[in-house]
Amino acid sequence: MRIQESTAKAKLVVKLPRYQLINFNHSTKTREEKTVYVCEQIKLSRYAKRGEIISAVICNKYPEADEFAKINNVLANPTDVDVQAEYVEYQIRRKLAKALSKCIITGIGNLSDVKQVIRDLQLEANFDLRKSESDLKIELKTWYY
Repeated sequence: MRIQESTAKAKLVVKLPRYQLINFNHSTKTREEKTVYVCEQIKLSRYAKRGEIISAVICNKYPEADEFAKINNVLANPTDVDVQAEYVEYQIRRKLAKALSKCIITGIGNLSDVKQVIRDLQLEANFDLRKSESDLKIELKTWYY
């Protein structure tokens, strides 16, 4: 997973001549009494299509083998609480990747799709038995910052 750290907040999309950087899942931490902004970052072609953005966002956290393992584990052990929780985290990532890709393709000013997905996922938060609902809301809010 590629993580970007800086003393300034990263923009959601930074377009460069040949590629673009997509920054998401923002958080802050304190280092030597200074606030450091941390986010996940993916590098894509400047002309990346929707599917390429979705795949890159998902694969930044879940390499292909891990993605298949999550799916197979939940099919093999549908009643295992830990397996279900991991699968819910994967599904949240997948849904947010789709919303984020739509936001990037249609323009930065259009965050309403991402926000709607987050509202919908907040209703599903009780499926993740390892996190409290408030922790999950905080995590989802920082995702699209």
